[in-house]
Amino acid sequence: SYVRDFTNAGFKVLDAGAAHDATELLNEHVDVIISDWQVPLREGDNKIKTAAPFIAEARKQKPNVPVLIVSGRAPSDIEKGLRNQNIDPNDVKVLTKALDVTSSQDAIKYAEAALSPSQGQGLG
Repeated sequence: SYVRDFTNAGFKVLDAGAAHDATELLNEHVDVIISDWQVPLREGDNKIKTAAPFIAEARKQKPNVPVLIVSGRAPSDIEKGLRNQNIDPNDVKVLTKALDVTSSQDAIKYAEAALSPSQGQGLG
């Protein structure tokens, strides 16, 4: 899982099972935001929506925090969803891969690069 992989890579992970929970975590200090594109509204809820409203709120509250979306969806679908929330698709990084070991490793590389010393930040 992403949580295990990031924890093993030395990251402190705040995990949210749903969009509502993720929005509440924006009150915490975070160095990188990683989200699937399709998320349940609330924990245990069968209603699925895109993460676009959450990403919009994250960009508003934490404009300097890098955002990574991991999804098997078509990039054009994600771009359209971001634009519908007035988010510039260039403001987020999108990995369009299934959630597997390879995409987890790519996500960790992205997070490490976003937090490199040249960025003036360190691993949380």
